[in-house]
Amino acid sequence: MLEPLVIYVDCRFDRSRSGYHGTLPIINTEDDRVIEMVTLTRKQIGSSWKIETAALEEALTLLEQVLPGNRKCIAENWPKGRDAKYVEGGETHKAVKDFLKKYITESKMKFYIKAHENFISKTFHCVINKYATKRVHFDHSHMARLACTALDWNENIWREVRAVYNQGGNDTAVRRRASTDRKLVPRTSAWKSQLARKVFG
Repeated sequence: MLEPLVIYVDCRFDRSRSGYHGTLPIINTEDDRVIEMVTLTRKQIGSSWKIETAALEEALTLLEQVLPGNRKCIAENWPKGRDAKYVEGGETHKAVKDFLKKYITESKMKFYIKAHENFISKTFHCVINKYATKRVHFDHSHMARLACTALDWNENIWREVRAVYNQGGNDTAVRRRASTDRKLVPRTSAWKSQLARKVFG
């Protein structure tokens, strides 16, 4: 039996309102690497409000085609039944419940499902800004810039921690929690050389 693939998804738009294009990366929760990415434009979909849903449907369809084994999205009635993706007792509900049982009891589960963790996707969005800044539409190079973002991210996501610094709280009126700061080894860019060899030989 194949292990379920759990993913992060979050669409990134080129502006805060009426975005022209939206990019939806799919990140594997096992290793935090980008495994698929879809970009759609308002012109293709007809409305910026519909971009994220359409991109998710396309990305999941692509994943079903390229992943080994007979994998299927566990969302109910996908993609036709848009109003029945998460129903009590359905496959999606069971998958979420079984996943949470590994870490918490059922009595505490209701306190955890009120929020969700998605900082990995947001961090990846920051890396996109390095290659394709917001408020600018790169008409001819946008997809290439996104591909470079994914290559950079996948190569540097698991850099070795060089040192850890403990930062205590302070004496201000609003007490800050103690935290730790990690210093990582410098970023590498071996993907650039590999890409150049593929393109130029």
